[in-house]
Amino acid sequence: MLRQSEQNDIVPALSAFLNATPSSVILCGSRAELGESSGLVPYQLADALGYTLVANVAVIEKVAASQAVVLQALPRGQRRRIEVALPAILAVDSASPVARQSAYAKATRGFINCVVSDTEEKDATNEWHYAPARKRPKRLKIIKATSARDRFKAAAAKAEGAGGQVLTSVTAEEGAAAILKVLKEEGVLKT
Repeated sequence: MLRQSEQNDIVPALSAFLNATPSSVILCGSRAELGESSGLVPYQLADALGYTLVANVAVIEKVAASQAVVLQALPRGQRRRIEVALPAILAVDSASPVARQSAYAKATRGFINCVVSDTEEKDATNEWHYAPARKRPKRLKIIKATSARDRFKAAAAKAEGAGGQVLTSVTAEEGAAAILKVLKEEGVLKT
């Protein structure tokens, strides 16, 4: 475990530690749990170390001196066998099998060695770029059709709600009047 303050970026400390104690296989999770929760640590670490990265690893089948064979989880339960040159970072997917019961006993007998990071600590949040979130795309309407013909008709149909009005450079009163007009037309507000 590398000890450092919460505001600092973990990637420089991890890369310095792993350069000092090289490993052929590094296992990472694929999701972040703390901080900004971006999930980019495996990617940034692979870039900093110059290691190969394999994301969504479901099973590690074989590890040899210079390569490993892994199964990568794909959508809809599919798997792809990949041979990867070592050293590598493997980001484990949530589709990987649950640990065996014997792993918990070994974990309780283990110990955690705490190492204080000696890399220069600086507040990483000063370098972050903040931007407003982008508008998400509309969700597609789920069609529950029984036949292929009905599903095709639903897929080929034009989307509803074509129209609308974009208001730019208007006063607050004009914008409020336009919103009230739409709400009355949709039946949300009664006159």
